[in-house]
Amino acid sequence: MSYLNINSDILSKKTELQSKEVLMTNPLGCYYNTTLYQCNTRKYHGALVIPQKHIDSDNHVVLSCMSETIVYKDEQYGLNSMLFTNGVELPKQRAVVVAADVSPTLQYTYACGEMKIRKTVLLMQDSAQLIYCYQVLETPLPIVLRLQPFCAFRNVHSLNHGGAEMPTVRNSSNGIKIIKGFPFDILFLQSSQPPMFTYSPDWWHDVYYPQEESRGYDATEDLFTPGTMEYALHSGDMLYVSASMTEMEPYSIRSKFNKELAHRRDVGSYASCLHKAAKQFIIADKDKRVNIKAGFPWFGSWGRDTFISLPGISLAQLDIIPRVVDTMKHLLNHGLMPNISVNDRSSYNSADTSLWFFWTLQHYADSTRYYKRLWHKYGAVCKEILNNYRNGTFYSIRMDDSGLLWQGEEGKALTWMDAIVDGKPVTQRKGYAVEINALWYNAISFSIEMATYAGDEKFVNEWIDIAEDIPLHFRAAFWNDDYGYLADCVLPDYKDFSVRPNMIFAVSLPYSPIDERMRKAVVDKVKAELLTPRGLRTLSPSDVNYHPRCCGSQAERDLAYHQGTVWPWLLGPFVEAYLRVYGNDGLLFVKTIYDNMEAAIKENCIGTIGEIYDGDEPHSPRGAVAQAWSVAELLRIKSMVDKVY
Repeated sequence: MSYLNINSDILSKKTELQSKEVLMTNPLGCYYNTTLYQCNTRKYHGALVIPQKHIDSDNHVVLSCMSETIVYKDEQYGLNSMLFTNGVELPKQRAVVVAADVSPTLQYTYACGEMKIRKTVLLMQDSAQLIYCYQVLETPLPIVLRLQPFCAFRNVHSLNHGGAEMPTVRNSSNGIKIIKGFPFDILFLQSSQPPMFTYSPDWWHDVYYPQEESRGYDATEDLFTPGTMEYALHSGDMLYVSASMTEMEPYSIRSKFNKELAHRRDVGSYASCLHKAAKQFIIADKDKRVNIKAGFPWFGSWGRDTFISLPGISLAQLDIIPRVVDTMKHLLNHGLMPNISVNDRSSYNSADTSLWFFWTLQHYADSTRYYKRLWHKYGAVCKEILNNYRNGTFYSIRMDDSGLLWQGEEGKALTWMDAIVDGKPVTQRKGYAVEINALWYNAISFSIEMATYAGDEKFVNEWIDIAEDIPLHFRAAFWNDDYGYLADCVLPDYKDFSVRPNMIFAVSLPYSPIDERMRKAVVDKVKAELLTPRGLRTLSPSDVNYHPRCCGSQAERDLAYHQGTVWPWLLGPFVEAYLRVYGNDGLLFVKTIYDNMEAAIKENCIGTIGEIYDGDEPHSPRGAVAQAWSVAELLRIKSMVDKVY
């Protein structure tokens, strides 16, 4: 039995099936995403969601769903469902799911009376193509499988509404092709045996996505259907149906499916599941550029998320760090790495992304011992970043006379706590932010280390005094003996001592600007007020600004996003800091943290870890269903635990 087998208790509960999601991806950026119930509840759900680079930088829902109906003994049984705003769910009668698994690919076994059929869904890794395999396991009488495709042809962030031009439908080999027209690619629906196609193009109105309504968004749309494809099947028959942006020979659909499936490996453990999940975020384009997708289904490539995620993701794919760094370094602008990369357009509104770049190199150097080689290859990039930060760059990012780093302008949110509501940052952290300065000190110190290995005495002499002075000024600015922990942000006339997780980086980073006594106090404070079974809270529950849940409209969610909401990725730096303070004595505790997160693998999107959780129990999952740094930091925790063992 697969590690990700769906147990019978879940399969018997419709609400559980509707609340959990399944996700398949490929390295081209395509994905398949829906609920375990096989019913789309988000506008981001779709059977074939693909990048259309010639349109924009986003993914597009091409095939929203394939409505599947079994006709057996004059009865109709649906294998999946669609919701409508009038409360109707179609079809009205569903086949019983008797088994389900998501590894090595998505597979369901259904029962309709004495008839059993197995559906396997496989997303190809080398193309924008999804193949369904329907295997009739047993039936005393012939059955009819009726497939009705529903197409969206839209950006994932938008919805279709009445009045759209009807796509053109034409015959294809053993199927049809649906032509939306420029600039969309053509969708080919083909099968291993000829279908009986009934041409009845139409728009189905008021398809309903309840998850969008709960998030304060438009929740209805209209989907296009070209008609139905019917297949007469007998016991033992196998039918293969392809949804692809490229026409293919029908006889090759089966062989391509089997060849792809043969390369898949079953997930046999928690750790192997995390490795598989980590690879889902690696996206390579035709120009051999490699990026890290921050999360599914709605995130793109974010610089900060990329550099934070890379060390953990590299544990699943070793060569990924230099490939991504080589892609990102060409986007450097006045010392800033982009926060958001969109084709040839990038946004640089981040003070810490460039500093996380050093942290990524640091982990690569630690695993390869390539200190000298890395300085020769990336030393110019490191110098450009440090010099621009020292002399001043965009958004008033600059080093002051003490060596500390100032960042920020009114109305801008340049740290990872970047939510903005009504034009104002929710957490206004303009000034000397604690993690920014911890990262700054670490970046300088690591650069000196690389330069020393490479014999770059000029650079070392230029920066060594600054590095030696920063810890003293850092402690003077952020530490307070009365509070017993670090300030979150410092201004000339004010220090914010809100209890937030940002102080943990002053302990977790390889070069720490605080002493042993302070490090222990910080770790204990974070553990006492911020640690939960699903990550670290972004604000102490005792704070008047604490938000226990992250739900509601966009504004309501943004107000809670960094005001108490739990982030799993923060467990990585917390565990690292805890082990630095407590050593082997802390091993059992951090192993428990890692073990407790195993349940999250099946809580939201099966086989991966999501973006955020509520601050209060039961810590319900929220946000994106699969997040790169959440998965990556769990892999790093596993690596840390294994090293000690």
